[in-house]
Amino acid sequence: LMRLAHGSGLAGLRGMAAISEVESITVARPLLGVRRDALAAIVGDAGLTPVADPSNTDLHYERVRWRQILPQLAELGLDAGRLALFAARAGEAHEAIAQAAAATLAQYATPQVDGFTIPARVLAEVPRAVLVEALGELLDQVGGAGKRRQLAQIELLALRLQDGTALKRTTLHGSVVSSDGATVTILKEAGRRVRLSSSAEINREG
Repeated sequence: LMRLAHGSGLAGLRGMAAISEVESITVARPLLGVRRDALAAIVGDAGLTPVADPSNTDLHYERVRWRQILPQLAELGLDAGRLALFAARAGEAHEAIAQAAAATLAQYATPQVDGFTIPARVLAEVPRAVLVEALGELLDQVGGAGKRRQLAQIELLALRLQDGTALKRTTLHGSVVSSDGATVTILKEAGRRVRLSSSAEINREG
């Protein structure tokens, strides 16, 4: 809910993954689906005292304020189970879009010394959700995957590219994007350039 209020896309709405990769390290969260009170009961039955994080009741944190309204939402039918189901569906939708974007890039994106080119017609023909994801992946690869994607700006860029007209040099996510109407070029911003060797370097992160 907090991410929805902040304008997150499907990637942000899918919730925390049970298994994920963080800096090449596999992180497993086997207790992610277990309710907090159930975990506390298990710990108590083992003769241990559950540790309570004081930040979980500190109203200075936005997540705590959101948790306070969950009982009211549950009364309207939007309980934890339905939120979890929505997050799972968002995750499935994002995965399908990401796979389509990866296939598009693998087929059409051409590596350059410090970026990529891709035919403008390809970007104009794919569904906008796929285009937004593909642009995000290219910007990550060229400008730096460690940065947070600026979804609203990428969506605006997608709209401008899909109309098929020329695009003047636009700086976004550490990259410079331009189009002559036939080819879209994404290059690393001046001062940050590195050599990109092959399209195999386009890796999709969750």
